[in-house]
Amino acid sequence: MHPASMLNEYVIDSVRRYEGIGYTERFDTTATGLRSQQTGQVYPADSFEADHVVALGEPADGVGPMLLFALHSRQDDVRGIWVVPRDASLPREARRLVQRLLERDAEHASTRRLPLGAPRAADHVLDGAMVGVIGASAVALWFLVVDTVLREPLFTPSLVGRTLFGRGAETSELPIDLLSLATFSVLHGLMFIAFGIAVAWFVARHVSRPRYPTLFLGVFVLLEAGVLIGSELFLPEVARAVGHGAILVGNALAAASMAVYLRWFQPHPADPRDAVAPRSVVTRLRRSASRQRAH
Repeated sequence: MHPASMLNEYVIDSVRRYEGIGYTERFDTTATGLRSQQTGQVYPADSFEADHVVALGEPADGVGPMLLFALHSRQDDVRGIWVVPRDASLPREARRLVQRLLERDAEHASTRRLPLGAPRAADHVLDGAMVGVIGASAVALWFLVVDTVLREPLFTPSLVGRTLFGRGAETSELPIDLLSLATFSVLHGLMFIAFGIAVAWFVARHVSRPRYPTLFLGVFVLLEAGVLIGSELFLPEVARAVGHGAILVGNALAAASMAVYLRWFQPHPADPRDAVAPRSVVTRLRRSASRQRAH
């Protein structure tokens, strides 16, 4: 795909996302300010404030990024999107507006290629799948270590698989059944992915400023409660053979690793204004706007 067409897709995607969270107007540039495409009303440039800035594309020497502003007007609180193409020849008032918004609202600037905004169902599924895979991998690695040290490698998943699928096994024995092991591994991964999707959806929709301790505690409590209830109902002997202490540590490791992704790598926060660009990126945006103003 050509880079220019890809950039256009990012712009279209970003506009749609912001429309989904209330920025329904689209503004065009005029000599004196910005004009609403929907109503035709012209707003003076000094009436706008930026709630968020998205820089699509990295600025280079003499070339600025395409800027997308999520704006609201102090005049009547109309909210909408204004897209400034790369190195556009803007009227003087528009150049001043770009400079002012970047200087005053630099802490809201973002350079993510996937624009922030209201996430779609596919975003929740992808984020949740990653969260689930991370959690399932943490638990699997932990019990691999435990089994290698105390019993036999892969003892725990094989035992759980035999018990669940009725292949018969005494918890004191050490049978490694590859079919039960593979079947349970798939089921274990799918359960974690489903749990991850639910957690990612909740965080993206309802947690505007996720904090690691809160995320860790919430995920850990849910995992521990689910395992305790499920083991007591379906696998009481297996849980005792594996050890509740080992299960607790496994859940803690899974919650810790899942919370890391949800806190620092989750690309769709509920509040698009939470993202902060590195200071160096903001500086480059300001310099690009200054050069454009000088021309």
